[in-house]
Amino acid sequence: EKLRPDLAGFITLPFHYSTDGIEKSNLRTKLFAIIKIMNKLSLDIWSEWDILWSKMRNEFFKVESLQTYQEESTSLDMWKRGDKLQSIEMMYKDFHKLSLPNTKKSVQKIRIRIVDEPYSDYIEWELEVYKLVNIPIGGEEVYIVNRKDIPNYTIGDFMMFDETSVARPIYDNKGALSKIETYRNNQMQKFIQAKYLLINNANRLNDV
Repeated sequence: EKLRPDLAGFITLPFHYSTDGIEKSNLRTKLFAIIKIMNKLSLDIWSEWDILWSKMRNEFFKVESLQTYQEESTSLDMWKRGDKLQSIEMMYKDFHKLSLPNTKKSVQKIRIRIVDEPYSDYIEWELEVYKLVNIPIGGEEVYIVNRKDIPNYTIGDFMMFDETSVARPIYDNKGALSKIETYRNNQMQKFIQAKYLLINNANRLNDV
C-alpha cells in the first residue's frame, strides 16, 4: 500500500536480512523475494521523499553526524588505499551527475557535517566530494561542526524541508540505513532548535 503523504510518523525500510539456516536450494528464491520486498519499500520511501522535495519552496537543511556510512564507491576505496589523485578523478565522474538534478531546484541548500577529530578516512574523502561536487555543481552551502562544541546534541542525522517537515534516516551500527522517520507540524520544534544550535557552532567548509 502506498504511503499517504499526509501521515506523520515513520516509514520503515528493513535492508538487512540474515540468510543463516536457509538451504542452498531455497536461497535464490528467498533472495528474489527479499529483493522484491525491498524494491517496493524503497519506492514507497522515495515517493515520500519526492513529495517533501517537490513541496519545498525555500530551504533544504541536511545534517550528517556519523563518521562513516556503508557506501559502495570506487572513489572511496581508492582514497582508503592512498590513491587520492585517482580517487578525486573518480569522485568527479561518479558524483557530478548525481548533483546535477539539485541545481534545478531553486532553494537554499545547507548541509551541516558534524565531525570528530581526528578525521576518519571517510570524512576526509567526503569533504573532498563536497568541495569538488556538492558546492560548485550542487549549489550547496556546506558547514562543519565539531562534535565537542555541541555536547548536548543527540538527534543525529536529519533533513528539514522549509522548517515544515523532517525526514530522519536511522542507521544501524555499520552505517547502513534501516528506516526513515518523518515528522511534521507540532513535531518540528526540537528539529528547529537543533538547526539553530548547529548553525551557531558551524564554520563554512571553504573557511576551515
